[in-house]
Amino acid sequence: MTDKTVASRKGETPASAGRAANTWYAVSADDVAQKLGVDPANGLSAAQAAELLKKDGPNALPAEKPPPGWKLFLAQYRSYMQIILVGAALASILIGQIATGVAVLLITALNALGGLRQQGKAESAICSGRALLHHF
Repeated sequence: MTDKTVASRKGETPASAGRAANTWYAVSADDVAQKLGVDPANGLSAAQAAELLKKDGPNALPAEKPPPGWKLFLAQYRSYMQIILVGAALASILIGQIATGVAVLLITALNALGGLRQQGKAESAICSGRALLHHF
């Protein structure tokens, strides 16, 4: 079977099949190691690693700045249930049931605070997990 037949079976032209070989994911590990000047069996020497660290920086994502607390609190009101409850509270206030409206608003605020606390605990657990990963 010729390359032209294989390419046409895959829905590719011979030219597009040739371009695929030049993409980063189609390069073999040995070719990458040779291009980077690394021996796959031994890895980088300490001097090479220090030089690359100085040149390129650490292999880590930049830390995100956390959003302010008031934005996190307001984000709790994106759920449909919170929106419906706030609407019901406003409707209660408009029809003269002020005590009911205020009570429902307080309940939604407590619910938002509870959600905010749970989110904070989850983020704390993630940070603890990241700290453990730095030890390995």
